[in-house]
Amino acid sequence: QSTWTTTNNSAEFWEDICGHQIVDIARQYEQWACTQNQNLLEHDSLGSLRKQITKAISSGLQKITNKKHIVMNYHNYDTAIVETYGVRLVGWPEDTKFANPSVIGTVTEAQKIRDALHSGTCFWKKLSKSELDLFATELNARRAAGETV
Repeated sequence: QSTWTTTNNSAEFWEDICGHQIVDIARQYEQWACTQNQNLLEHDSLGSLRKQITKAISSGLQKITNKKHIVMNYHNYDTAIVETYGVRLVGWPEDTKFANPSVIGTVTEAQKIRDALHSGTCFWKKLSKSELDLFATELNARRAAGETV
């Protein structure tokens, strides 16, 4: 049987606010967790880590742009995402290449990225007007130099 340890009257929160007793919440959580069909080894497989990274990046991008159907573009990131929407992914682990999660080669690299996204050290940031202007200037200089961006 599922159990949940509470202090003082914290169990009343679930019934007052959510309309369910805490034992029901615990049971539903246990059922949900069991249906995720992953043990700890599967959770940290390369395929699973890639999915977790993709989901975290996509949901963060959708949230910060307030665009439900926006799609992350790794190949043209500077133009398609940063320049177009004025947002940037900050805090990507320095020792890992910024690329589509489908090309991440090792579990260790994928874990670093996933952990950075989940801990909040890697996050989406809305650029200020001055940051976006500076970025556009740098991007145009790269274009003028013949770089494809």
